[in-house]
Amino acid sequence: MIGDIKVLLSLAYWFGPFCPEDSRPTSLTKKEVEVSCGDRVIKAWIYIPRGAIRGVYLISPGFHFQGPSDSRFIRFNSILASAGFLIMAPFIEDYINMKLLPTAEVDFRACFDYLESMEERPQEIKPGVFSVSFGSLLAMRLAGHKDYKERVGGLIIFGGYADWDETLRFFLTGLLNGEMVAKRDPLCRPVVFLNLLDCIQPEPKDPEKLIHAWKEYIQTSWPGSFYLEKENYEALAYKISEKLEGRDKELFIQGCVFNDEGKKTGLEALDKMKEEWTYLDPLVWSSEVSCPVTVIHGRDDDVVPVNQAKRFEKALKHNDNVSICITGLFAHSKNEGKGSLYTKTALLVKEVKMLFKILKNFLIMGRQKGEK
Repeated sequence: MIGDIKVLLSLAYWFGPFCPEDSRPTSLTKKEVEVSCGDRVIKAWIYIPRGAIRGVYLISPGFHFQGPSDSRFIRFNSILASAGFLIMAPFIEDYINMKLLPTAEVDFRACFDYLESMEERPQEIKPGVFSVSFGSLLAMRLAGHKDYKERVGGLIIFGGYADWDETLRFFLTGLLNGEMVAKRDPLCRPVVFLNLLDCIQPEPKDPEKLIHAWKEYIQTSWPGSFYLEKENYEALAYKISEKLEGRDKELFIQGCVFNDEGKKTGLEALDKMKEEWTYLDPLVWSSEVSCPVTVIHGRDDDVVPVNQAKRFEKALKHNDNVSICITGLFAHSKNEGKGSLYTKTALLVKEVKMLFKILKNFLIMGRQKGEK
């Protein structure tokens, strides 16, 4: 009990609004492993506590070109490992390329198998899964899969999507539950178009060159908050667009700048995509998910709409161990939530119970007991 309290207080400090965002603990060991999956090899980073292992988690990533080497992921995983959790953070190729394909699910299952077989894992602990953003797809499908549903100790879904069509439609139109939402992260727009590209008509003349340009825009604009300003991200978009011609140049701009032409192009592609999007559905086996689940979603999430938390709640109504946590404490990206000290203090006082509820669930679900 005393040990758990210490862990909770440590997590509360490191994840709280007052801890410097560029600091992280160092009482851990990190190593790199390779996971075989058919003809592919998946790199993963393993974070191992210096002391006793209190729990085990496989991280289901969000879209990011750096994967687990993104500084936020390194900090997050380091905090967990220093608190006693064995962490596996895989480099899932589709998520690094920011375009979902059926291979992502297969790769993620191979990583779970590897983590489960590690000699460092206490055999009495079932691995839990912590998903970030679009990683909810991999986490939910793993927990409901017939070969894995009894092996997953628990799920934590942070800022996850439950409905692909609804989430992308929100980003294209700004509509949430029929009402306009002004705040959407403009820098994520190219990722939407990357995932719709196969259904966009007419097809681009040089799709690879177009994809490369969008990725250049993402890699330039995502670090920091400079490009969140409209004049800055638009200037960058028009500068990079000079490398393209004709229809491809128009598509590139539509994928970076909010305009009516881009909305029309995106919605038409999304309607066409419905014909073949089963592999993008996180809820396909949701009725089989029996492990404890905690869904955490930022109240003002400007990437994945907050109503997705309710979609998970409805899909998991058969499960008596589901917690839904809507909070203002955590943002979807590091570009949000940079308030004043006064604002942070007021927010923490208001939501301190929610913070400890989230951390308590994290502690519990990472150490569910399995067969010895």
